[in-house]
Formats: sequence, structure tokens, C-alpha cells
Amino acid sequence: MTIFVTLQPLGGKRGQTYNVLLNGEIIALGSRDPEHDAARVLLRRGITGRMTTLGPDGRVRMHFDIEETAKWSMEENASGLRRRRWKPFSRWDVFPPERAEGPDGELSIEPL
Repeated sequence: MTIFVTLQPLGGKRGQTYNVLLNGEIIALGSRDPEHDAARVLLRRGITGRMTTLGPDGRVRMHFDIEETAKWSMEENASGLRRRRWKPFSRWDVFPPERAEGPDGELSIEPL
């Protein structure tokens, strides 16, 4: 079975971003790597097999294997784009520890 997802372009100051829709539900919001992000969401939902991305006009853009695509992400640097193994952000990347001042005036780092 093939799953169809629609890429909805949003624009963006640092490159194009997209919402990814599955049957009208936004499954990835403001993604800079919509195909890979969509594959990870589908895989987390237990959906495997083929995925086809559609543009906002309904035209086919690309075909992917969900399980294989979920393993990768795209990285852009001065040399251009490259595919690399995906790894989730650590909690500290997303929510850095807060700095707090202790009773003695010393700064300490408190985990959230």
C-alpha cells in the first residue's frame, strides 16, 4: 500500500519550510526536511511501506520507502547538501538547563 502525503510550502527566512499533511492532518509542521520528517512520523505510527509526496497542486513529487527514509536526514553546509544518518536531538539540545543562583550567590545549572 502506498501512503500519500502533501507538502505545503510555507516559505522561510533561512530556506523553504513545509507543512506535511496526511489526509488533511498536519503531521510535520514547518519542516526543512519534510520527506524524512514525514517518514519518521509515519514509522512512529506503525505505518510502513511506500510513501509518495504530492505538491500543493496534487502532482506527484517523489516516492520513498518509509522505513529506509526515516533513517536519514539532509544536512546543508558550505559544501552543499549531503545525506547523513538521522539522530534525535538530545533533551539538552531542545531544552537547555536553566541557570539559577543559589543561596550563596553561586550560579548553578538546574536540569528542567
